[in-house]
Amino acid sequence: MLYLHAIAQLPAGKADAYLRAMHTHLLPEAQQAGLRLVGAWRSVPTTGRADEVLALWELDGWEHYARLQRDGNPIECWAPPPDASPLAREGRVLIPSPRCPTLAQLLERGVRGQVLLHERITPCSGQSQAYLKSSEEGWLPLAAERGYQWVGSYRVAIKGSHVFELWLLKDWEALARAMDTQAGNKAVQAWMESVKAYRADWDDCLFTPATFCPLG
Repeated sequence: MLYLHAIAQLPAGKADAYLRAMHTHLLPEAQQAGLRLVGAWRSVPTTGRADEVLALWELDGWEHYARLQRDGNPIECWAPPPDASPLAREGRVLIPSPRCPTLAQLLERGVRGQVLLHERITPCSGQSQAYLKSSEEGWLPLAAERGYQWVGSYRVAIKGSHVFELWLLKDWEALARAMDTQAGNKAVQAWMESVKAYRADWDDCLFTPATFCPLG
């Protein structure tokens, strides 16, 4: 599997219009090309940029990606209507970690939530895969204990060395409980200390699901 991670920065107040157009026009075209929407979310302004839309798409691998590029990748070719035209768009091809669940597995497990925690990690030089291994073995069980549902962990395939991790929480109350228990959790603090060998920096932000988000 491969994943396409796409972020669109919209003018003030235009995120909903963009999502409506995405649902009506882009989603059917993408599905026809074999792309599967893992999720579509809009940003929470108090944790990042306002009016930002995140979409994560699943595809079958590099041969599928090559066909998309040859035939016209709908994610790249789609032109939103003028009233929902982004100020900027950024895309990444992502390689999933070894245990990363597929969309089918997420749906089978009933992974759903009203709050998405999106983490963009800057690994230490050459340590992307070591960080992912540490996260799967050390952080994943600690996160699950505190109500985080794992959507996936991915490393950038082209242009950059970032790692992305996505987690869902059932609702805002679940987020509050998870955050309240973090500071006093010795196991969490021990993992945070140990991962300094692999992680140089990270940036967290929150998103909420679009009405058509499969995991919303």
